[in-house]
Amino acid sequence: MPCNCRLATLECQFSDKIARRDLADYRENGPGTTTQAILDTVSSLDLERATLLDIGSGIGALHHELLADGVSTATAIEPSAAYLRAASEESERRGLADRVVYKHGDLQSLDDTVEPADLVTLDRVICCDPDMRALARASATKSRRYLVASFPNDRWYIHLGMRFENCGRALRRNAFRSFVHPVGAIDDAFAEEGLVRARTLKTFVWQIALYERTPAGGGDLR
Repeated sequence: MPCNCRLATLECQFSDKIARRDLADYRENGPGTTTQAILDTVSSLDLERATLLDIGSGIGALHHELLADGVSTATAIEPSAAYLRAASEESERRGLADRVVYKHGDLQSLDDTVEPADLVTLDRVICCDPDMRALARASATKSRRYLVASFPNDRWYIHLGMRFENCGRALRRNAFRSFVHPVGAIDDAFAEEGLVRARTLKTFVWQIALYERTPAGGGDLR
């Protein structure tokens, strides 16, 4: 069972003010950089009538876009109540409310109540969790076919930038921390549950990786 203190920290970090800001930005400018990259990465997959599990769903940009593009139903898991309120408001506005189930908490605490889905997404979620391996393995067990995740590139300049960000949070007495996990360890954690990397897209800061459940395994297709 994850520490309740960590969930409280996430609630504090992703406040109503942040949620309203992110929702307004999404309505005005569309999906953010990593969200759009995930959408581009899965655009070639056959997701017609597929089910979606959106872990750390934020204001819901991913599941709103995918539901509008052929996915049948979505389950959204989010530890921030403010983000869930914003996402629910947006699904109502778009007429998608009857196709989304919202769950408040993190995957580890909600595991027994979450059904597997054809596609699992983690957009900028791995970098928020100190126990990457537990999160990755729990997420992988929920994927029937595909999992796509965005996380920081494991490079010295990313580590340096993250260190400055975390120092700034410490000075402001903000307990939230972000993490740069070794990419190989992320791949290994997913592989332990039967998912292999099938596609990679990189930006200067972020890496977007598509994993596929395949008996034969395999390497990177790009």
